[in-house]
Amino acid sequence: MKDRGYLFSVSSTICADSASRQSEIYGYFRKMGVALSMSPVIELGSATSEMIPDAETYAKESIRVFDDWIHDADAEMPLMPHLQYVMAALGEPSASDCAHSSCMMRWLSIYPDGSVYPCAKGCPSKFKMGNVNEMDRLSDAFRSDAFRELLSATVERRERCSACELFRYCNGGCSMDALSEGSMSMNNGTSCRIFKILFTHILDTVNKILKERPDLSSYNKFIREAILGKLINPNVLSV
Repeated sequence: MKDRGYLFSVSSTICADSASRQSEIYGYFRKMGVALSMSPVIELGSATSEMIPDAETYAKESIRVFDDWIHDADAEMPLMPHLQYVMAALGEPSASDCAHSSCMMRWLSIYPDGSVYPCAKGCPSKFKMGNVNEMDRLSDAFRSDAFRELLSATVERRERCSACELFRYCNGGCSMDALSEGSMSMNNGTSCRIFKILFTHILDTVNKILKERPDLSSYNKFIREAILGKLINPNVLSV
């Protein structure tokens, strides 16, 4: 694809065996100059509990990758969701990654047979919202019993999360992630712990740069542009 000049990115799903090898994975695609996104396996679909990475191991290695990436002045590739977390920490008016933006009634996954689900993360059949071949309009999916159950559990989880200082950045996390970790109405599972550790580090890093105003030449162009944009337009949501 690179030889043919196509624009593309790689989504790397990190499991228990590769959680400690994220730097190696980043380095491989860094040499290729390919944009990379990394996310942990969740126990839905064909994934088993043995494949789920340890939260602390995953977060520690993800922080190492982030620190390498931001100080790579020659990096030509964005790194996700890390860059999205930087933008969220800066208060930019842009959505964070899928798992930490409010997707209710904004997203549908349609299977080849026409079945409609709220998400592409291997939703259990109980959350099937209908079939496009039997609907007059897509909005009918959001009137289904399956969606009402999902929405009710999501609201309950977000109420539990609302007192957390990071809630405005994560919106209570992903309902499917929470479901894979035991219950859609509960929080503080693996995905929550990973986000807290990783995002807190990124938030602290961003705030330190804004406070100390270091020479930005040692940072990659994505960080330089994001920080300069904040300094030029400080009226966006403060961190």
